[in-house]
Amino acid sequence: MRALQINAEGLALTRLDSKGDAPLGSAPCPYNRSVAQISVVGTGYVGLSTGACLAHLGHTVACLDVDAAKVAMLQKGMVPIVEAGLDEIVYEGLGARRLNFTTDAATALTDAD
Repeated sequence: MRALQINAEGLALTRLDSKGDAPLGSAPCPYNRSVAQISVVGTGYVGLSTGACLAHLGHTVACLDVDAAKVAMLQKGMVPIVEAGLDEIVYEGLGARRLNFTTDAATALTDAD
């Protein structure tokens, strides 16, 4: 199995054995060596997918958006984008407290690495 992994050098495509594939709901993924605090600006298709995937990898992610209604929906686990599996990993990230949504830039950006 291959996986896209984010490390200190950037993105790398790595080969994982079957033990490196963590099912939904587990935390953190065993192939994640270092955990970062990441801020993602925008919760559209790209921002939401990126933030949710990074949280699924074990990072702590704050997603910032100016749309308060959208942020309130996302905080409740309601995903406005149709993408296979996205709602599950958003729900997982919220439950594990690794994924947060906010309209407050100071909150989202203060602790980012």
